[in-house]
Amino acid sequence: MLLTDVLAKVTTPTGEAFTKTVASYCLIVEARDGSKALFSWQEIDPPFTDRKFYVVLKRDRMPLSSQDGPFEVIVPGEKRNSRWVRQLVAVKIRQVE
Repeated sequence: MLLTDVLAKVTTPTGEAFTKTVASYCLIVEARDGSKALFSWQEIDPPFTDRKFYVVLKRDRMPLSSQDGPFEVIVPGEKRNSRWVRQLVAVKIRQVE
């Protein structure tokens, strides 16, 4: 499933009300072990990019292993997988001050 589909279920910094402040938002994804990955809002918001981010629940039609799941964030096209987050437990939208 696309990360944007997950984010569509909550209030996000989009639309006219956020035109002047949208660049100050970021998304933090956190793993069970406390590791985190940070994305600027412009990297994930469809009005700014065509890039796709995924929240994966299955691999080869099977649920993810306990080592990877139950959810994993996948970022295709990155040269390194350092922002792929296994064992996803939280997705947070924050405004940088």
